[in-house]
Amino acid sequence: MPVSVVWALDFVCQSAIALKWLGDRLTLPLIVEHKELYWNIHFVSLVRLRSFPNLKLPRDFNDRMRWLMLFDQDPKIVQLADKVGVRGYVRERLGEDHLVPIVSWGPVPATVLQGLPSGRFMVKTNHDSGGVEILEGADDAVVSGLVKALAQKLERPYGFGKGEWHYRWIDPLVLVEEFIVQEGAQPDGLQDFKFHCSEGKVKFAQVLSKNNGFDYESVFDHNGRLLKHQLNSKKKRVAQEIAPEVWRELKTTAETLAEGLTYVRVDLYWTGKKVLFGEMTFFPMAGLYRGEGQKHLGALLDFKLTMSTYPVYKTFLPQRVGDTGIEPVTSSV
Repeated sequence: MPVSVVWALDFVCQSAIALKWLGDRLTLPLIVEHKELYWNIHFVSLVRLRSFPNLKLPRDFNDRMRWLMLFDQDPKIVQLADKVGVRGYVRERLGEDHLVPIVSWGPVPATVLQGLPSGRFMVKTNHDSGGVEILEGADDAVVSGLVKALAQKLERPYGFGKGEWHYRWIDPLVLVEEFIVQEGAQPDGLQDFKFHCSEGKVKFAQVLSKNNGFDYESVFDHNGRLLKHQLNSKKKRVAQEIAPEVWRELKTTAETLAEGLTYVRVDLYWTGKKVLFGEMTFFPMAGLYRGEGQKHLGALLDFKLTMSTYPVYKTFLPQRVGDTGIEPVTSSV
């Protein structure tokens, strides 16, 4: 595409966002401090979804996530989205028994992965969402490749260009956790329970799993009844079954962690004997889901649209709840 065409398209996009900004300021609590984040949210929405978010009457899931990005900038979500920092919060509310044991963590990938015991581990960074790597064995070539990939992740700013302002304030680290095994499941079949909570209560949940290389999704309402809608249209819909007593324990755990928060997705695992904590996510997929399912499921998130917090995404000051309970692996380099 010629450069002149790119410039013309960019001019049209920027002009459209500028006009919407002026219109939205008439009815929404937008101030000049919101502007950069507002621009990012609208530009990525236009590029990815070919539409702008409806912030005045946000009904679907995507629009509600964009509304939260702008108007619910609670400083404590920075710690809660940090996979290391959140451990103190989980420990205080649930206890140590619900945390996946960490084998090693720190800011230098090569040091963190050095000298790991034999076994299978989950390797991830703390300042993004998802992106878990499975490490089995200590093959030098595999470890070297993983070190390089992790170093690139640590250097890459995550999320802000899509509106996920809180990730920019998390100090990037690498952590290695023990591998979770679910009784009776295939090696790649661990169920991932994602509870979407509004005002501290579960509204619906995704249950994700893998089988023979395929990704599956089931969506349940707050009572554990299977819904016909999907949030992630890229996954295959399947009717998974969950024992009522397991559902109740998982739901109670999610609501214990979600208490006091406008919205959060709480990720949990069921080993067959107990619930383990995964992570807390505040703007899943940056509000960029495709398909009709997100429209129906967004209507279940009934948090109030009248409140507004001051935008702290540029001036955040850390707030910590509890200690991580572990010491990082340091490097002499």
